[in-house]
Amino acid sequence: MSMIRRRHFYDLPAEARQAITGKVGPVHAARAADEGLNSGIATFPDTDHGPVFVKGIPTDHPQAPAQRREAV
Repeated sequence: MSMIRRRHFYDLPAEARQAITGKVGPVHAARAADEGLNSGIATFPDTDHGPVFVKGIPTDHPQAPAQRREAV
């Protein structure tokens, strides 16, 4: 299993943050998930509708197909 360096929501590229807010609405705050090893981002953004869970990895990462299957 390859380790992925976890990034905070606010460290993501603007395009990634915009993709997330496009799905969940404005993000007022975010905290990183304390557990898990396989996602480059695992965070709980606080939105107008309450907290949501967001996780992901770079699209070119070897584990990306597994996360795409999980999303389906």
